[in-house]
Amino acid sequence: MKSGKRLFVNKDSSGPIGVFDSGIGGLSVLRALRERLPAEDFLYLGDTARLPYGTRGDETIVRYSLECATYLVNRGAKAVVAACNTASSIAGDVLQRELPVPFVGMVEPSVSMVERLPSVKSLWILGTEGTVRSGAYEKLLRDRLPFNTRIEAKACPLFVPLAEEGLSSGGICESIVSYYLSSVKEECPDALLLACTHYPMLASTISKYMGSATQVLDGSVAVAGEVADILEDRGLLRMALAKNNGSLTCLVTDAAPRVHVLAQRFLCESVLTVENISLDSKKNGPSAEFS
Repeated sequence: MKSGKRLFVNKDSSGPIGVFDSGIGGLSVLRALRERLPAEDFLYLGDTARLPYGTRGDETIVRYSLECATYLVNRGAKAVVAACNTASSIAGDVLQRELPVPFVGMVEPSVSMVERLPSVKSLWILGTEGTVRSGAYEKLLRDRLPFNTRIEAKACPLFVPLAEEGLSSGGICESIVSYYLSSVKEECPDALLLACTHYPMLASTISKYMGSATQVLDGSVAVAGEVADILEDRGLLRMALAKNNGSLTCLVTDAAPRVHVLAQRFLCESVLTVENISLDSKKNGPSAEFS
């Protein structure tokens, strides 16, 4: 899916790592990235004007993902991370093929993490409608895990507003977790894979409900490790300076004041500003599209 435009490529190790999501769930991945790579600068883009991606058609998700990734590369990103399971599942192959900088999505690192676990005979994937519909996780897991491993998937769309409203525990959260997972709990799976970047905010409640026999897995740390390895292999890691952590720039396509509050909740750190931007190339200077 070529767009016919050109990207401005940053091969300098001093450039930022670009991270995008359909909204603010990807901040959970950004947090893991900043913990793993404290010397790096980060440029985060939340496409809040067009969320959620999970209920969109595949062609729309690919187009939105390309626009976000293009914007980040235009802003000097030396690598791009799709901190969105829906974008990774549906647009990941296109982004991997077309981006002129290293690309990391959520699917491959998360599956590799599951593959390394001992004795997983049954696994449920929890994600958005789009992620579940794509079957990306299931396909890759079936290729990697023993043939007799039971792999199922379930969409839990109400987990997203719970996370954004800060309702990660308490009666409301517990009721909705029970609503989605009661039938899953009856089967007592070995593991649940949280295939949505919002869901880790509810991990404690989910884990408590499922019981100690079920591992609740979050791929964010695996993604951060994959990014670190790729940047090191390509000579793009930024050297740490004494007492000098990397910077963070947060951009959204709508609702910056609300995201500013949520960003501090997700990142567990102070966020100075969140800026509203437009993804319209006519409003952002020279276009940076694909060749």
